[in-house]
Amino acid sequence: MNQDKETIDAQKKAKRIRTLRIRAQRGEDRHMKQDKETFDAQKEVKRIRTLRIRARRQRYRKSRLDRYRAELVAMRRAGASCGDLAFWLRITHRCIINRSSIDRYLRKLPELNSERVKTDQHTNQTE
Repeated sequence: MNQDKETIDAQKKAKRIRTLRIRAQRGEDRHMKQDKETFDAQKEVKRIRTLRIRARRQRYRKSRLDRYRAELVAMRRAGASCGDLAFWLRITHRCIINRSSIDRYLRKLPELNSERVKTDQHTNQTE
């Protein structure tokens, strides 16, 4: 039993050493990195900012509504409400989705946002 525990401890220690070496090669371990070079504040700030940008980068996941994008945009331009579009999807395509989800999806589309901006500019000029 003692030997099993010792071998498990030795394996864990070896794994930890491998992890530290890999991190040092990548420059992730700040303690090992400090020994190699002096501290440069500008480089650290730049490194932190790139890490933060990478962390907040949005992942794009395909929507169920992408299949019907052209039809939804055409019907919305024709004057259909989001409730009408939800009903159309339910009846024609067996796609059960809430009208607020359709509204969120359509707000993110560039082809409908450009029209909304144009109409907003037009209403501001006429006032």
